[in-house]
Amino acid sequence: MTNTSGPYQFSNPWGNVPGGNPFPLPPPGKNVPFPLANAEAFLPPHIHSPTVAKWNASVQHRLSANWAMMVSYLGNETSHLWIGNEVNPAVYIPGTCAGKPCSSTSNTQACRVLSLANPAVGQYYSQMTLGDDISANYNGLLASVEHRFSHNYTLLMNYTWSKCLGIAPVTSLSTGVVQDPNNIRGDYGPCSYDAPHLFNASIVYASHWGGHGIAAALLNHWNVAPLIRYQSGLPVNPASGKDNSLTGVGNDRPNVVSTMAYTGAPHGLFYQFLNPDLFAPNAAGTFGNAGHNSLRAPGYFDVDVAVTREFRFAERVTLQARGEAFNALNHLNFGAPNANISSATFGQIRGARDPRIMQASMKLIF
Repeated sequence: MTNTSGPYQFSNPWGNVPGGNPFPLPPPGKNVPFPLANAEAFLPPHIHSPTVAKWNASVQHRLSANWAMMVSYLGNETSHLWIGNEVNPAVYIPGTCAGKPCSSTSNTQACRVLSLANPAVGQYYSQMTLGDDISANYNGLLASVEHRFSHNYTLLMNYTWSKCLGIAPVTSLSTGVVQDPNNIRGDYGPCSYDAPHLFNASIVYASHWGGHGIAAALLNHWNVAPLIRYQSGLPVNPASGKDNSLTGVGNDRPNVVSTMAYTGAPHGLFYQFLNPDLFAPNAAGTFGNAGHNSLRAPGYFDVDVAVTREFRFAERVTLQARGEAFNALNHLNFGAPNANISSATFGQIRGARDPRIMQASMKLIF
C-alpha cells in the first residue's frame, strides 16, 4: 500500500511521493509493434442515462363484508437502455476473388468496414462495439379478488394479462447483440421475460370443529395452504447457428418457411416441440426474416401445498408438525426448446423443471 498526499497533477502524479513512482514500468521501445485486429468498445460522449417512467390506474370495489376486487392498469417505459452495436462489421462481397469466395468466415477481418476503406490502417481494428441506447415498454392489466380471513379461510386470486416489447437483450457493451448492425429496429420484439398470461391463487384454511371428543381432537388445529400458479411460456430466440450473413457478428436468425411452428407431438424422452421444417438457413450475405424472440417455450403450471397441525399439550407447550409438497401434482414442466437450426437437436426439449419435492418438519413451542 502506498500513501500519498496532495496536491496532485496529472502531468506528474507521483511528484509528492518519496522515491517517485513505486510501480515503474520500462518505457516502450520505438519498435514495439501495434497488435493486429484489436477489439474496441466505445461510449458516445453524449449518451443518455437510462430512465424509467411508470404509470398506473386502479379501481377497487368491496363486494361484501369480506370480499373485495381490484382491476389495475400497469404501464412503464424504459428509455436509453444501453446495448452494444457492432460498427465495424464485415461487408458481404458477392462473387469470387482469385478463385475463392470474396466473402467467407475465413476472411472476415479483410472485409470489415475499416479494412475495406483503408487496408493498411483497418487491419489493426476488428470488433468495434459502440454503445447505443434503446427503449422498452410494458403494459399490463391486473385483476384480483380477495376474501379476507373469515369463516376459517382466506383467499387471494390474481390474473395478469400483459405485454413487454423491446429491442434485443440488454447486455454489456462487449459485443454486438442485434442481428443486423445497420437495422437495430429489426430486433424489436418480446422481452426475454415477457409472459402474457400469469395466474396466481393462494388459499389458507384453518380447521375448526365445534364440540369435544375424538372428532374434535382429530379435526381441529389443521392449517392447509395450497398455492397455484400458471405462467405463459417465455420467449425463445431462433438462431441460424452460423454467420451466414458474413458480418462477423454471429447473431443471424433463419428464414421462416412453414406456418406450423409447434408439432403438438406426444411427450417423449426427447420432446420434438418445434416443427423441424419450420426454418431454413438465411442465404449468404443476407439476414433471416424470423423475428427476434418469435418462439415460445411451454408454459408453467405448479401447485404447492403446505399442511400444518398443532398439538397443544399444555397452556404454554405446543408441538407444530408441518409438511410441504412442491409441485404436489408432479406436473411435468418442460424447459425451453433448442432453437439453433444448425443443431441436430433443433426443436427438441431435453430438460424439465423439478418434479414433486416433499419435506416435513416439527417444531416445539414453549
